[in-house]
Amino acid sequence: MPLTQSSSPQIAASHVAVCTFPFSSHPIAFFNLVRKLATEAPQTQFSFFSLPKTNSIIKSSQKNSPLPTNLMSYDVDDGIPEGVNHLTIDHAVEVRHFLEQLPYNFERRIEEVLADTERTTGSRREVTCIMTDAAICSPLGKMAEDMNVPWIAFMLAPPNDLLCFFEMDKIQKLFANAKSENDNVDVIPGLSSLPFKDLPHEIHLSKPSNEIVPYLYRMAQKLPQAKALLLNTYEELNPIPLTNYLKSKVKNLLYMGCSTLSITQENDGSSTSAGCLFSWLVDKKLLLLSIYLLEQL
Repeated sequence: MPLTQSSSPQIAASHVAVCTFPFSSHPIAFFNLVRKLATEAPQTQFSFFSLPKTNSIIKSSQKNSPLPTNLMSYDVDDGIPEGVNHLTIDHAVEVRHFLEQLPYNFERRIEEVLADTERTTGSRREVTCIMTDAAICSPLGKMAEDMNVPWIAFMLAPPNDLLCFFEMDKIQKLFANAKSENDNVDVIPGLSSLPFKDLPHEIHLSKPSNEIVPYLYRMAQKLPQAKALLLNTYEELNPIPLTNYLKSKVKNLLYMGCSTLSITQENDGSSTSAGCLFSWLVDKKLLLLSIYLLEQL
């Protein structure tokens, strides 16, 4: 289900397949970032893969604003069995069905898109890079490696949560010797301690009730293999020890600003100095990443 384009697409030198975790605010935040990248890198084709309902929501939100010609959106299978009411299915069950079929739903759909493109244009336009939501980077990173293409991860969760995911084994060992969940834990030097009970998703428990925790653990194990990790926040808003720690864990770390909010705008003289500074910082990161997509992949 391609979204509306402003004109016919150009021939693209690179082709980036974007694979989403299509729940909560993940897909719209990812789409906002990809749209900015598509604008900055017009010679790169971006194919955005998500569930039909999330693509429909995105389409509605973008109806008054034509998309870059090099950005297309496609539906992937949600994995829900036939006969099940999509409107009444429990959210946790819906997520489980989606996760159980990874990465094959994306593999199948990408191949279908490539075949359709070859059939209609005579050019297959192979995928040269995978961009994936970090939450599903373990299976999607493996898919990219099987395709022999680099992959980039986009992290919606705050950096301090990512730190906890990286240190999950250490945190669980510390909690095993703690008196209660009210005890504080020091994860890395230089950062404030916090109670175990305030850690995300019960990750301090060896058997957490939240089914997403095993995926977060595998995510943390896989992220160091990504060509780059994009964070949905500003570097200037995070403690230096935290940034240094994350940079030690991944190959390339880029703070991309907040894609869940439309805060960048043309400077008409009414913007605050801070707003102009943040807009400039985000634009610089987008330009650097666009150059990377064009020249390094």
